[in-house]
Amino acid sequence: METTDLVLMKLDTARMALSEARTIQETKKILDISSAAEIYAKRQKLGEEAIGYATEIKLEALRQLGNMLKKTERATGGEYGGKRALDGTRKEPSNQIPTLEELGIDKKISSLSQKIADLTDKEFETIKTATNVTKVFQEHIKAEQDKKNEELKNKKVDVISGKYNVIVIDPPWQMKKIIREVAPNQVGFDYPTMTIDEIKLFDLPAENDCHVFMWITQKYLPIGFDIFEEWGVKYVCTFTWHKNGGFQPFGLPQYNSEFVLYGRIGTPKFIDTKQFFTCFNANRTGHSKKPNEFYETIKRVTEGNRIDIFSRRDIDGFYNWGNENGDN
Repeated sequence: METTDLVLMKLDTARMALSEARTIQETKKILDISSAAEIYAKRQKLGEEAIGYATEIKLEALRQLGNMLKKTERATGGEYGGKRALDGTRKEPSNQIPTLEELGIDKKISSLSQKIADLTDKEFETIKTATNVTKVFQEHIKAEQDKKNEELKNKKVDVISGKYNVIVIDPPWQMKKIIREVAPNQVGFDYPTMTIDEIKLFDLPAENDCHVFMWITQKYLPIGFDIFEEWGVKYVCTFTWHKNGGFQPFGLPQYNSEFVLYGRIGTPKFIDTKQFFTCFNANRTGHSKKPNEFYETIKRVTEGNRIDIFSRRDIDGFYNWGNENGDN
């Protein structure tokens, strides 16, 4: 019997097993089998029939897994994966719900499967039968996120009032994130972004003497100095956040650091420089959320009115402004 026929027979068995799967673990096993079959069929160039069939079963398994995860969360009131405290230790999930690690499921697989589970039957069939599954799914997710992006941009945000002695700003850079489980396709983030020109035109609410700290990534480092010049900020130094892991582009080092450009308007002074370093360690606590360790340091070494612009959460000791923050 030819290799292609054997693969197709195994996939028939996998599809039947998927229809009978009643647990997350059983469904995850079928997902692994179909994913491996898809990779094998592509490497062995077994043809579009075998590759397409494996992809179709993989998508069905992802959708079934996503529905199971969502239903279990609702039934228990718990949360998959638990939460980590600031010191990196894991807090126990509520109602004894197992963690993703205990279930043998990657967080990215969990996120992707639940996105697929949210599709309508019509949307799912369109993606499942598409010649280029990756492209169609990418376009669907991007359209959904563009819609949310537009809603956020239209959300009413209070104008910044007053002037501040300390400004921390995390500009909403135009970036992309990767969903790897279908293929290395990229979609936009689910918050509104600004172009470089829009960021340069942003009016900093700065006092005559003001500390300015701007969060920035590897990609935008060279542009950051131009932005400071447009804002009238004199560059002084760069702080480096050493993370516990990070994104690793294909063929490049892991990006386990992020930066804060520090500059001044006027002649502000630090009130304390003991144990004040340009490099600091802190664990990641969620996408685009900056570490408490940084803010605690800034509160210790500065005085006066402080503002955190484009904040994604409330920070004690700072006025928080931005249309991602629910309180503003």
